[in-house]
Amino acid sequence: MGPSNGKIKKSFNVVDLFCGVGGLTLGFKQTKRFNTVFANDIDKDMCSAYSFNFPETEISSETISNLNFDEIAEKQNIDVVVGGPPCQAYSTSGKRSNNDARSKLFKEYFNSIKSLKPQIFLYENVKGLISFEKGLIFKEIHELFSSIDYDLSFYLINAADYGVPQIRERVFLFGIKKGINYSFPIKTHTNQFNNKYVTIEDALSDLPRIESNSSSINYLSIPKTNYQRLMRKKAP
Repeated sequence: MGPSNGKIKKSFNVVDLFCGVGGLTLGFKQTKRFNTVFANDIDKDMCSAYSFNFPETEISSETISNLNFDEIAEKQNIDVVVGGPPCQAYSTSGKRSNNDARSKLFKEYFNSIKSLKPQIFLYENVKGLISFEKGLIFKEIHELFSSIDYDLSFYLINAADYGVPQIRERVFLFGIKKGINYSFPIKTHTNQFNNKYVTIEDALSDLPRIESNSSSINYLSIPKTNYQRLMRKKAP
């Protein structure tokens, strides 16, 4: 990602909305090119956990409708906005009710984009968003974000395709300021030949079996897989 004048910035400022404990923030931070300057979640416990994980980031536990995004934009330029509003209203595992107020939080997210004017935004949600209300909500979201100066693209992403030991599908909607070149990351795992999915055995086979209400801090063996080696890096 780079600004439209062709110059590549060394660091980009990020705002993380509906941040939870900071999964998206962590992913961006690991690239060493993104600095999350502000985060928000209505859940105070989530905010406490986020602050523990990312003490350098300003965080607010206000409801998103009470945030002053114009004030945030005045403090510093925001390059990227990321976030995934609560998914319970759309999830195929839930009641999927249009009366659930959370099903309309994408409008608050849209308001943040209009105020912050980032170069790129990322909107993430469950696969059920596509079929919710026979696709009408997803169509409304797409039309709403298309009304401002961004090129839109969306992808249905399976976490297993990127080395996570879990079949987990999510919808990612990207908004890219017109004039910015962008390419979507290619899959690293295809479940074929030499790039097979990481399995639960690959992830956990070096851990001991423990009884209920017991614990252990010892591994069964040296790391057996690349995933286990990765998980031990910086681990206590």
